[in-house]
Amino acid sequence: MKPTPLLTGWTCRHLGDTAPGKAVTLPHDAMLAEPRTAISAGGTNTGWYEGYDYEYQRTLTVPENELADTHILEFEGVYHNAEVWLNGQKAAFRPYGYTNFYVDCAPYLHAGENELRVIARNADQPNSRWYSGAGIYRPVQLWKARGAHITLNGVKIRTLSLQPAIVEVRVKTTAPGTVRLTVDDLPAMQQESDGEAVFTLTLDNARLWTPETPNLYTCRVSFADDEVTETFGVRKVEWGTDGFLLNGKRYIIQGACIHHDNGLLGAVCDPDAVARKVRLLKENGYNAIRSAHNPCSKALLTECDRQGMLVMDEYIDHWYIHKTEHDYVDYFNDWWRQDLTDMVEKPSLTEVLSNYSILGRVVLPPEIFSILEQTPPGAGGEIQLTDAMKVLAKTRGMMGVEYTGTRYDMGNKFGILQAIVEVALQHPQVKDQFREYLKSIAATL
Repeated sequence: MKPTPLLTGWTCRHLGDTAPGKAVTLPHDAMLAEPRTAISAGGTNTGWYEGYDYEYQRTLTVPENELADTHILEFEGVYHNAEVWLNGQKAAFRPYGYTNFYVDCAPYLHAGENELRVIARNADQPNSRWYSGAGIYRPVQLWKARGAHITLNGVKIRTLSLQPAIVEVRVKTTAPGTVRLTVDDLPAMQQESDGEAVFTLTLDNARLWTPETPNLYTCRVSFADDEVTETFGVRKVEWGTDGFLLNGKRYIIQGACIHHDNGLLGAVCDPDAVARKVRLLKENGYNAIRSAHNPCSKALLTECDRQGMLVMDEYIDHWYIHKTEHDYVDYFNDWWRQDLTDMVEKPSLTEVLSNYSILGRVVLPPEIFSILEQTPPGAGGEIQLTDAMKVLAKTRGMMGVEYTGTRYDMGNKFGILQAIVEVALQHPQVKDQFREYLKSIAATL
């Protein structure tokens, strides 16, 4: 999919104003233009700026011959309680002001001029303990594709080993076809795919990524008429009794906690300002950044990759207890899973995203069979029932019971043995006898 930046052509005004909005260029911090008063509800947390709600507007022109194309809007950050409206229909709502989110435009577009409105609320003061800014303060882009294409965020790259340096590239596509790939220092390669292609690359004399030598490789993937370019570093991260290890070497983390704002620019995510911030920290001996207290911008992650900076990307610093009267606690319980899903680009099917699993008994309606007929193969090349259940959850909804427990994989021999041992050690009738038995066996190993 190809992105088109939507940074110009916007107007902004207070929500409810009847006068025309003021022309603005994104990213834009609407709070900077507000008065500062001694009685501001945000007080010192917001620099005494008054809080207001805002309405942004622009048009999207879609030619008739492009109406059937895929159109997805990406908002990297809107503070806060954002509403996205297309042609008078509410297309999305996202309360957290720091996570990126996507809007599928297909149900709302028509040929010709389309009205795009974004509402950002910041009148509910106080809602933060630091300067938050307000409005569309990070970039917006429209992702478009025609016909078969690489899915959005569909290229995943990870280091499998260092000696030898082996890298895996997974590519997800919307249809079968030929996936072509080029990586620095390697000959071009291609693979036939039924929706997912997996390339395993060996890099001789690999240039490893470290804070001192932030070497990056360029990966180009093409499929049909679509092309995606990604950069990546070859590195291995470990944590153990020796502390933090990068590529087998112990590192002392010398970190700084930074907020998302950029000084006199307010919350505006300006790439040059972000690059300067990282450069100054590097020049003063830092090798790590903690994004206190919210997800950082894509621009910051890019600069940390480029300049050699480790990152602890923080989600939030409160959960169920308010630290200010109108902070995110009101929405946390309903939204944290979606926030984390959008904050962390979903890894490959072989990696674990969360500690949640679907276990036990499941009662499914007959509609699951028609969904399975349209479900592409997943892990292991098999059609996964859980993938179909995900579709069902989005269309009809599902009910479940959350509980905490230990999961044993009874699909393999080791998992069965592990379950027997651990359950036996907890059994009131045999645990003591079984423990002594294990000790006797261990003594002979």
